[in-house]
Amino acid sequence: MEWYDVFNKGIPSDKGMGFTIDLVGLNCATDKTKFVKGLTEELVVLNDYLQKYNNIIMLRKGLLALTIDEDLTQYLTFSPQIFILSMLENLDGEYTIEDQMYETRLIEIARRKIRDLRKIKYSQQLEKEFPTLYENYKMLEDKFNEMQRIRKEYAISSKLGSANAETYKKHMDAYKALMSLYGFSANMVNVKTYIEHICKTYSNLLKPENYDKITRIIKSSPISMEKFNDCLDKEKFELLMAVSSLSNAKFNKEDAIANISYLTQYFREHENDIDKDISVELFFDGKERKISRKDLYKYYKQFLIENPEVKIVRKSREDFEGQTLQDIEAYLKQFEGELEVSWDILPSGETLFERTRSSESTITDEERKQKEENKERILREKEEFFKENKPYLVLKGKESFLGYIGYIYPNAYVVLEKFYKNKKGTSIAEDAIYIMKVEDFIDLSVKSKPEIIENHLCHRVTHHRGWQGKVEDILRKEVSEDTIERVQIFENQIRHLN
Repeated sequence: MEWYDVFNKGIPSDKGMGFTIDLVGLNCATDKTKFVKGLTEELVVLNDYLQKYNNIIMLRKGLLALTIDEDLTQYLTFSPQIFILSMLENLDGEYTIEDQMYETRLIEIARRKIRDLRKIKYSQQLEKEFPTLYENYKMLEDKFNEMQRIRKEYAISSKLGSANAETYKKHMDAYKALMSLYGFSANMVNVKTYIEHICKTYSNLLKPENYDKITRIIKSSPISMEKFNDCLDKEKFELLMAVSSLSNAKFNKEDAIANISYLTQYFREHENDIDKDISVELFFDGKERKISRKDLYKYYKQFLIENPEVKIVRKSREDFEGQTLQDIEAYLKQFEGELEVSWDILPSGETLFERTRSSESTITDEERKQKEENKERILREKEEFFKENKPYLVLKGKESFLGYIGYIYPNAYVVLEKFYKNKKGTSIAEDAIYIMKVEDFIDLSVKSKPEIIENHLCHRVTHHRGWQGKVEDILRKEVSEDTIERVQIFENQIRHLN
C-alpha cells in the first residue's frame, strides 16, 4: 500500500482532516525518533520558506492536515492552523480543544493577547505575563551583548594588526539581520521597542490578506511522506483516517456523505480482514477509546442506521477524473435531502402489477393464446421463485425502472426482475435480471438502465436455461448479523426517501 492509497479513498473533499502529531506518533510510529526527526526537517524547510514573507513566527509541532490539490489528489501537510497556534504559543494564549476546531476563535484570542501585550511597560511585567516572549527578548539581549563584545574585540585586534575583517563582517551581518527582524537597530535593544515591534508585526500577520497568504503556503506544501516509510505504519494511519472520517461525519452532517464514502471504500477493501488485530487509541464520540477495525465497522453501521439521510455513495477519486470540486459538489447535491429514487416500497400482500395482454396484430389468435399462456407460465415461475427465496423487502420500480420489482434479501443482495414493459402494464418475461449489493443500490438507482448495462455496474443474468441456479448461487450466500444490519441501513434510507 502506498501513501497515495492511504489518503485517497472515496469522494475527494476540500474539507480537510486534522491530526495532532502526538496522536499520529502514539498510534502509527514504529520509530518515534525517526518520525520526529523527519517532521522537524519538514518544518525547517517550511519555516525557512516563510521567512521570505516577513514572518517571525516559528512554526512549532502543531497539527497535520489532509488537503487537496487542483487535480483532486489528497496529501498530508502541516495544518494551516499550526500558524495561529504557534503565534498563540508565543503569546502564552490559553485555548480549549473546542477552540482549536474554530480558527476564528483562535484568531480572536490572539488579538486579545496582542491588546494585553501593548499595555506592558517593563521587562518584569513581560516576564510575568508573557514568559515565552520574555525568553525570546532575553535571547536577543544576549545576542546584542555578544555583538557588542565582538565589536570591542575587533577594535582591539585592529590596533594590534591581527583582525580578520571578513570573519568580523560575516558575524556582524548575521547579528544585524537578526536584530532587524525584531525591529532593533545595531546599537539598541530595549523592551519597549521589542513589544511595539511584536504587536505591530503580529497584528499585520493577522490581517486577512497576509494571514491567508501564509496559511495558503502552508496548506500547499505537501509533506514528503517517503521519508516515513520505515518509521510509520501505513495500515494504522489508514485506520486512523477511517476513524477520523466517522468523527467528522458525526460532527458535521453536511459533509457526512463524503466522509462516509472514505469508510465505505475502506471496508470494501478490507471486507475479508475486518477481524484483523489492528487498533488505534484516540478521543472518539466523547471519550478516549481503543478502536479496532471491527469496532469501527460496528460504529459505521450504527451511524448509518441512525442517520438514514446520509446516503452510501460508492465512488472513488478515479470516478471524478477531469472534474473540479464544484462538479463533485453538484454531484453530491442530488444525494442530499429528498433524493428522487425510482423505487417505492411495496406493502406486504399488494399485487405486483395489473397484467395486460399484448395486442400484436400479425399473429393468429391461436398463436397469441399460446404466447400469452407461455408468458404467464414464466411470470408465475418468476414470482414463485423469488417468493420462495423469502425476500426481506420488495420494491416496485418507476420512471426508468418502471416494470421492475426489486427483491431485497437478508444476505444484503438486491435482485431486480422485470415483469412488465410499459405504462399500460404489458407483461414481459424475457428481460435480464440485475443483482447488486444493497450498498450499491441507491447510487445505481439515480442512473439510467442503459448506463448501468453499458458500464457493467452490477451482475446481470439472462433468462436462459439454468437462470434460477445462477441467481440461487447468490441468494444462498451467508446471512449474518452483519448482512441483516446492512439491509436495515438500506431499508431506513429507502423509507427516509419515501
